Amino acid sequence: MAGCVTQYDKVISCRTLSKAFGLASIRFGYSICHPSLNDVLALVRNTTMFAQVSAIAA
Repeated sequence: MAGCVTQYDKVISCRTLSKAFGLASIRFGYSICHPSLNDVLALVRNTTMFAQVSAIAA
């Protein structure tokens, strides 16, 4: 799916870490998108420091 991001500029691939890494209560994930969409996504991104540290540790 990440290959589609380089071909198309309006594709966003999202994945959650909640179930895969046993972080169900953390609500953390990541997305892969075209660099032009990154600024738009930054406007709605909202994570806590606890979620960030937990995701890095996982």
